[in-house]
Amino acid sequence: MRALLFLAVGAASCGGRTTEPASAETGIDASAVEAAADTPPPPVCPATPPTVLSACTPLSGPESFCSYGDDPVQGCREVYVCTVDHIFEKGRPCSVPTCPTVLVDGAPCTREEAFQQCGSASGTRCVCGGTEFRCKGPPGDPRCPTLSPNSGAKCAVEGVSCDYTIYPPGWADVGPVGFVVDCKSGLWQWRRIRGGP
Repeated sequence: MRALLFLAVGAASCGGRTTEPASAETGIDASAVEAAADTPPPPVCPATPPTVLSACTPLSGPESFCSYGDDPVQGCREVYVCTVDHIFEKGRPCSVPTCPTVLVDGAPCTREEAFQQCGSASGTRCVCGGTEFRCKGPPGDPRCPTLSPNSGAKCAVEGVSCDYTIYPPGWADVGPVGFVVDCKSGLWQWRRIRGGP
């Protein structure tokens, strides 16, 4: 754990800001302290996949995700969870079923493939409910990308919420697979939905 020491230096004059030279007593360079204070913090989700068990800062809520890649299925991307202990843990790899050539509602699947998903570049995503696939297209809001944006990526329209979830047929009471993606504080953030519709 790193401790941060904040030092107040300088004096305001004529609406501006002045700094003092390094103190002979402390050896602290006031201008260097100000420069450090003006340096933006590192991004919550690093540009490249983080190291497992490295420190992290949650985006919001009890679960915060950072994702990487462009697979149409959110869970088949490289996903890291920032836990309540503020460390990164890697999400479980996805299981890919035998996907039909054409993704359509009602295509057959097996019980062993229940909850497994297929996706296409057009934004269609399907989930197996045990006997058949339930499929869903991209979100209806034109402000939402066709494919889910990565959690932690920058977004432009604050408050937009894009639903990339699917309820497996016959399993609605346990909640959907996939995530809703919200634009909050300039970042896309994945949010899990619990329970039925």
